[in-house]
Amino acid sequence: MLKNGNIKSESLKRFFEKNEKYYKVFLLNVASQFLFHQDFPFLLCSVINGSGSLNDIPIHKGMHFILSYHYGNVLLKGNLSFICSTIPTTT
Repeated sequence: MLKNGNIKSESLKRFFEKNEKYYKVFLLNVASQFLFHQDFPFLLCSVINGSGSLNDIPIHKGMHFILSYHYGNVLLKGNLSFICSTIPTTT
């Protein structure tokens, strides 16, 4: 999961997480590259600025995608800003 202790890249410019009872929202600003393991129930993402790639698939501003449960490792490359959302898990 995306937690401060599990961030794998020093290239991450900013990481913000909003936790509410029924949803979580993340703002991710990536410079260069960022690696994480996707194990949320799902992760809805919108690219709000920049361009780059997600596991070598080109992405750019205006694109939206869903990463399903247990998608695995996600490698983001480029200069990108995302808004991502999911639901809280009970742990």
